[in-house]
Amino acid sequence: MPLLGAYAYPLRDLDEVIEMAIHLAELGGKTSLSAFARKMKMSERGGAFLYRVAALVDYGVAERVKGELRLTQLGQRLAKPIDDEDLAKAKVEAFFNVPLFKKLHEIVGNRTPEDSDLMAHLINITGQDRISVSKALPHIRRIYRKAVSFLPSIAGPPAKPEEVAELPPARPTIPVPTFNVEKGVLVIRIPSIPMP
Repeated sequence: MPLLGAYAYPLRDLDEVIEMAIHLAELGGKTSLSAFARKMKMSERGGAFLYRVAALVDYGVAERVKGELRLTQLGQRLAKPIDDEDLAKAKVEAFFNVPLFKKLHEIVGNRTPEDSDLMAHLINITGQDRISVSKALPHIRRIYRKAVSFLPSIAGPPAKPEEVAELPPARPTIPVPTFNVEKGVLVIRIPSIPMP
């Protein structure tokens, strides 16, 4: 699981994690890592598999104990919800088990900020520099955007723009690049720096 300052964040969104929880439930809710890797048709020692297991753990959906992977109560609710309301509440709980996402939601509410605002918030929350944040930004933005679809129904109304505190400008003021995906290609726009 990657780190941004003291904050770990998953590389998988909650929909992917729920799908993995369902696979784990099909194995009885508890199995060896090797059996789970076979179920996922992945290499047990591969990075992609390990990031998926880390996401299960970081969302609080599963726990690793002595080479085994076990669904938590939350994981069982996500894999086999009683009804739609139970699933919605479990999704919010899992999402907020990631401290960075919870802190970000406290600031921006149920809206997805523009990339420059998101970058500024992440810099403020984590204390990391722009380069470190810009590397994590695409992953965090993708996961947060998907989560916004289920957060409003349970977590309350979106934050009003006037409730979002303005961040002090970094010194010296350096224009912030913008990041967009256009036709499947990451486009980075770096504004020119005005000369005095």
